Order: sequence, then structure tokens, then C-alpha cells
Amino acid sequence: MSFFADTKETVSRFKNHIDEFQNLFHRHQVEFGSPKNIWRFIVKLKKDTTFRRDVVRLGNAVVRREGGKVSLTILFTIIAIAIGGIGIASMGWAVGLPAAALAALLGSIGFGVGQEIDTAIKPQGSQEASRVDPGTTEQHESPDAITPPEGIIVDGVSQFELSIATEESVYAITEALKILDETLSSEAAKASEGRRKLDQILSRLEKLDGDFSATSKYVSEALPSLAQTFEGVKGDLNAQIEDMQSAVEAQTAQIGKLRLVVVVQAGITFVVLAIGLCVLLRSFHVI
Repeated sequence: MSFFADTKETVSRFKNHIDEFQNLFHRHQVEFGSPKNIWRFIVKLKKDTTFRRDVVRLGNAVVRREGGKVSLTILFTIIAIAIGGIGIASMGWAVGLPAAALAALLGSIGFGVGQEIDTAIKPQGSQEASRVDPGTTEQHESPDAITPPEGIIVDGVSQFELSIATEESVYAITEALKILDETLSSEAAKASEGRRKLDQILSRLEKLDGDFSATSKYVSEALPSLAQTFEGVKGDLNAQIEDMQSAVEAQTAQIGKLRLVVVVQAGITFVVLAIGLCVLLRSFHVI
């Protein structure tokens, strides 16, 4: 059995009432907007007389403003969406138990039950919420007269409260497992991407290693030829240097000979000039 009417249609038709309940939750410092808030809401509703009275008063006001044509199913859906968000009906078993507990608690504190608003809003399960015969007068307990379920008291905590805490823990664990699964999936995707990049790097390294091996082989084969060529060039250079040294020595010797010839020629020229000068002076009877 589903405890919810169509949530999208409910939001479309009763958004103003949902906002009213959320404003009420805000005034009483009750967290809302997530399915995990349902258990805390139930505990608050059960223990806080003032809060419970305000919730009942607002619920009955909603029924009156809608002309009494609001079923408990629709009213419950309005409150459930206000506390747990529009996606609460799609959470499945994770909110099944707290939804059942909340429905039972709301039914026990005297919400007015009218007819369905129309055929457009139906419970999402196969079984519709039961209607109340207009001719039947139902007796509801007052908000202040809620009797908690009978149960064993352990260290001042009732079995009902232990059950709530346990179910809240189960829901928290479910959410934690969901987050863990999403995290693991994300990390697995990152690991896969890292592995792909590593494979690319290894492939490039293998290619570079192959290129290096080919280059090394080519260099190894070319070295003897290069060494032989170097030795040949070195021999040619040495021969050229020796030839140049021989040419320089020959030129130096030639220069020495030329210097000697110049000196001799200068000496001969000086002697000839001296003899000529003497002859000239004698011709003038100077000497």
C-alpha cells in the first residue's frame, strides 16, 4: 500500500499549503527538505506538545480552506513533501517504515478527513486511501492526548523511540552506502582513466626505446667509419702542416739570402760612389 497521493500533482495543486507547513517547521526549528528528516519530525511531533498543536491546527485549517474535500492521504502527502521533499514517494523501502509511522501518528492526532479533491489526484499505490462516510462521526483524540505505543522501557527509552532510532540509523546507513557506492564508482572511473593514461605513457616509452635502440645501432655501426675518416683527415692535416713548415723554412732561407745580397750590393754601391767622388774631386784639383 502506498501512503502518498501523486506528488507532482499535489505540488501543483497545493504548493501554497506545502509552503505554509515549511514555514511552520522553520519557526519550530525543524529541519526539512530531505527524506532523512522524517524520523526527527516524528519524534518532534510526538514529544513537543506546542509543535503538535500547531501542526494539527494548520492541517485542519488546510482542510477547511479546501471546503473539507481533502483526504487524509492528500494531507499526509502535503506534509510528507514539506518535510522530505518532492522525491520522497520514489524512495521506496527506505522511507516505507517512517512513512507508515508518520501516517499512523497523523491519523491518531485528529486531522479532519474529507473527500478526495477530485479524480486527478490518486494514491500512487494500487489501494486508495479509505474515504470517510459523511454520515459517520469519527471520534479523534485531542493533540495533547496522544498515547505512545505500548512497549518495553529500557533505560528510560521506550521501545517506540528505540525503533525510531534504529530505523533512522538504517536510513542513514542506506544513504551512506549510496554515497559510498557513488564514491567508489567515481574513484573506479578515475582509476580507469589513470590506467589509460599510464598505458599511453608506457606505449610512448616503448616507442622511444625502439627509436633509441635503432639510433644506438646506427651510431655504433657508423663510429668505425667516422674514426677512420677522422684519422685520414688528421693525417692530411699533419702533412699539410709539415709542408707549410717546410715552405716557411725555405722562405726564411731565401729571405736570408736576399738580405745578404742586398747588403753586398749596398756595400759595392757605396764603394763605387766613394771612388767616383774621389775622381771628381781630383779633377777639380781639390785633392
